[in-house]
Amino acid sequence: MAAAEHKLSRRALLGAAVALPVAGAASPLLHPLTESPWHRALADYRAAETEMRAFEGRTAGAPWEQQAAIEEAYGDRLDAMYDALRRLMRLRAPDLPALATKIVLAVDHEVATLTGGEACMATLKGDALRLTLPQQRAISD
Repeated sequence: MAAAEHKLSRRALLGAAVALPVAGAASPLLHPLTESPWHRALADYRAAETEMRAFEGRTAGAPWEQQAAIEEAYGDRLDAMYDALRRLMRLRAPDLPALATKIVLAVDHEVATLTGGEACMATLKGDALRLTLPQQRAISD
């Protein structure tokens, strides 16, 4: 076949890209950010936080013999959330919105006080320098 026969038009390429989700196939071209380690870690953190929040307040009104088990399950979910938070915080922020998310989480959860929090804060500092100060990119990379 001639090379011209293999050339795709923009219309054909766009049509194929739009058809992929309809056909049920995943397309990394359509959702490149959702497949990044940062976005997977953020989704993991949010899922762990949702599970932890679901257990908040369950001890209120529960019989005394059930409260200890509920508190233990809540503690397990809290630990899982903080593990997910530390994994997220140790990843490099890919862009300024991710950096902003990390700053909010660091403040809200006092990340520096967690076990391993120093490494999380060092990564956060590197992200801030890399993403906001062009002359610092070479230093932080």
